[in-house]
Amino acid sequence: MKFEITAEDQVRVSKWLTETVYPDVIAKQRATMDSPSSFVHDCWDAGYPYEGASGGGLTYEFTPTSLGLVTTARYGEAKLDLTDYDLW
Repeated sequence: MKFEITAEDQVRVSKWLTETVYPDVIAKQRATMDSPSSFVHDCWDAGYPYEGASGGGLTYEFTPTSLGLVTTARYGEAKLDLTDYDLW
């Protein structure tokens, strides 16, 4: 089985991350990190939270159901439903 997101969904996810998720995550990191490195500051200044050497902050979840495919993007506790219910 192959799971994919559309180009439109990728745009939705990018907008959601940059406008909603990343600012909150960066603010929390700034408040809790003691003596962050210049690399961490570079990430924040570029508008991205620091995610470590391997990244992995964003997860896509694909859940097949008897009605259709439920698609979700998740970053920590934040969640964006990408499901196209019109296809059901």
